[in-house]
Amino acid sequence: MAQVIVGAGGGIILDPGQVRNQEISSATGDQLQYFKVQHKLKPHTTFGTAIGGTPTAYEVPVYVADGAGVVLGFHGKLNAAGSSTSVTIDIKKNGTSISTGGTGITIGNTTAKIDGTVATATFAAGDVLSLAISGTFTGAQGPWACISLYETVTTTT
Repeated sequence: MAQVIVGAGGGIILDPGQVRNQEISSATGDQLQYFKVQHKLKPHTTFGTAIGGTPTAYEVPVYVADGAGVVLGFHGKLNAAGSSTSVTIDIKKNGTSISTGGTGITIGNTTAKIDGTVATATFAAGDVLSLAISGTFTGAQGPWACISLYETVTTTT
């Protein structure tokens, strides 16, 4: 049986595949309107570094919002950790940190995925979300980070 969850904004969240073409009317005025669709996205970056490459301090824009949305969190990891690695990955909106505490996440001598939280979760059309990496990269290789977000579609293009 399909699971139906009422979302925080009052909408419903359906299991994948629960709504198919035959469940959507083609009659004018009955069609599912484009602005009622919310997309979950995970823009990501390797900070311009190959999987076996040593990272350097870098900030990269990973998403420009088409509409309003909410950041669910951000995540980072290393392909290989060094002996004295202390890498910080931070999330920014329009150049300002939005991570809880404004310091991002710190990855030490581990290859585990580290999850970060945000203090300011909402964004608007035109906002630029970026990820920044800094720290001590001794032996670290192959950084990766992503942002988990929902965005509401606002146009047909």
